[in-house]
Amino acid sequence: MGSTGPRATTPSRRCSWPARRGCARRRIRARRSGGWCRPTCPRRARRRTSTSTATTPPTGRRCGTARTSGSSGCTRAARSARTCGCGGRGCRTAAPTIPRARSSRGAPPASIRTRSPATSGRARRTRRPSSATRPCRPTEAMNRPTTERARSRRAGFTLIEMMVALAAGGLVIAAVFTLGGASARHFQEQQRVGVTQRSVRMAMERLRRDIARAGYMHVPSTNSPFVRTCPVPVVPGNLPAVAFTDDDPTGNGALLNRGVNRVSADRLRLTGNYVTDDAYLVRTVNANGSAVFLQTDWLAFQRAFTSDDGTGSRRVDTARFQEVFAAGRMLHIETRTGTHFFVTITSATLNGLGNMAQVNINPALGVDNPCLEGLGRGALVSPVTTVEYGIVPAAGVLVPNNQNVTGANTVLQRQELDPATLAPIPGTQRAVLEWAVDFNLDFVLDTNPTPGNPPNLVQRTGTVAAPTVAGQPWQVRSIIASLAARTPEQDRRFPWPTSWGAARPVGQPLNRFRVFTDRQGAARVRQLTTEVQMPNLVPRR
Repeated sequence: MGSTGPRATTPSRRCSWPARRGCARRRIRARRSGGWCRPTCPRRARRRTSTSTATTPPTGRRCGTARTSGSSGCTRAARSARTCGCGGRGCRTAAPTIPRARSSRGAPPASIRTRSPATSGRARRTRRPSSATRPCRPTEAMNRPTTERARSRRAGFTLIEMMVALAAGGLVIAAVFTLGGASARHFQEQQRVGVTQRSVRMAMERLRRDIARAGYMHVPSTNSPFVRTCPVPVVPGNLPAVAFTDDDPTGNGALLNRGVNRVSADRLRLTGNYVTDDAYLVRTVNANGSAVFLQTDWLAFQRAFTSDDGTGSRRVDTARFQEVFAAGRMLHIETRTGTHFFVTITSATLNGLGNMAQVNINPALGVDNPCLEGLGRGALVSPVTTVEYGIVPAAGVLVPNNQNVTGANTVLQRQELDPATLAPIPGTQRAVLEWAVDFNLDFVLDTNPTPGNPPNLVQRTGTVAAPTVAGQPWQVRSIIASLAARTPEQDRRFPWPTSWGAARPVGQPLNRFRVFTDRQGAARVRQLTTEVQMPNLVPRR
């Protein structure tokens, strides 16, 4: 049965004040959006109404009317009323929306806080307006489905959106991995290039020092017209301060693909005092000239072979003395008159007190040698060594573990030679530069070396300068040394130019080296070229 009047004044116990407050707000939002009413009690489940019939409203949540007996629809008076159903228990009247100020948030309306005088002190709620006082929404509003906002809240990702997101994520991940891999490869390659460049610099610095020291406390050559050498004993060879072999067969044979890369390996020999910075004063020579005694109180001797132990006494370094005057080295003796002797050291001794230093030589200077006055007192002696630079195959621990990856390793080797026989001295071999691929020498010559004349300097390549260097080393004024090394591995991302064809053209810079001709790419090359002055070869007046 429908009712035409308001319900009883008994307050509804379905919801407390905060719940009704929330229901009122939801009704306001629903009214503004033109949708269904919100449930008056949030504890009851919301139900969707059927949109199949517009004239017969369902018993669930809908816009109800106070129907009269026998009426099949909303009357004119009933259309002005509106309730919100809550399930199958019939229509109940919802509380009207009571506007209130912002400052009164959280407090119930005054109509609820007011006590009725007829209730004898009991808190009674005032009677709510009848549903007849509120208008009923149109049928289209009652039958409208859920709003767009509610549907958007319940909506998820579509398949297209998920595919787009997955594709974008995959592209980002692929880009990150590609960038990371390229960065790692670039870092490793640059690290190898950096190691190669640093090695070339260190090797060039060592080579520069030795070239500049050639002829130090020595002579340019015993054949020089500006040097007076004693004929007794016989000098073993010319003892040139500088000598070289252009396109050394041993070095060229060790290089990989020499014709393809157009590289060469020269061999350089330097002679001078490479052990100490000083010459030492002679005290005397024995009767037959087989032993030379040094002045131990000479400042250079004290600086080289003794040291202060902190207590005021001097400590004698006998091991250092024997190392400097090692057996097999050449001893250069220069008298006060400028005559030169060259003999071989057989042994050397220095006592613990540091007052007896003896160097034994062979051959002996002889008895009553006319070139040696006053038993050699006041003469200067210095050790002379010969060092050699050349490219050779690596040996020992320098041999690569897998030559199919790196190819054969070639090193720039420094070794000490016997000045008399030019035989290598065992234990003096040192690898100065690994993966060396080119060692080329050019020379600057003075074709007018006579003291007092203006110099006439000309630059010659190694091939052209070879006869002059071999016959007249005192004309050499500087050496232009070029040294190059490659990275161990051939990088396929560093291509061999197609315009180069099968070999590097003449005049093109040596910046890549082809280790394997049947593989793509090339190894990177770092090359240094420097000119080193040789002041010790200038003839003295």
